[in-house]
Amino acid sequence: PQTQTHPYTQAVLDAWARLRSGPASSDAGPLAEDLPGLVGGLFVLSWGGGDDYALTRAGGDMERLFGRSLFAHPFLSLWSAGDRPLVAAALASARERQAPALVRARGESLHGRRIELEFLLAPLPAPLPAPRAASGAGPR
Repeated sequence: PQTQTHPYTQAVLDAWARLRSGPASSDAGPLAEDLPGLVGGLFVLSWGGGDDYALTRAGGDMERLFGRSLFAHPFLSLWSAGDRPLVAAALASARERQAPALVRARGESLHGRRIELEFLLAPLPAPLPAPRAASGAGPR
């Protein structure tokens, strides 16, 4: 059975498409106040090569959900051992294809609580060779 994408995930995907289409895009899309919980679930990753992805920015909702500060936290360590390969493959695919990847995976809070999440990995254009970054939307 096909599941529907969360509205925040769709908003980030639409924003990513507008960024890629450049300034000629006529659709301005929703504003942050139209989706009040969106900003707290956004995150930015930096890629250090291989499977080395670290959170460089994480919204307050993300940090509350995982029960810790996520600055410079290794992204793959947030996911259950069973879902870590799936998340790593999605990261590699998004980076290599320079296209978004939608992921549904199980994370774990600092206190061991399991968290079912949907998030979007959407590569950001990098004018400089390093650091490479990706934005994401979660948790939903």
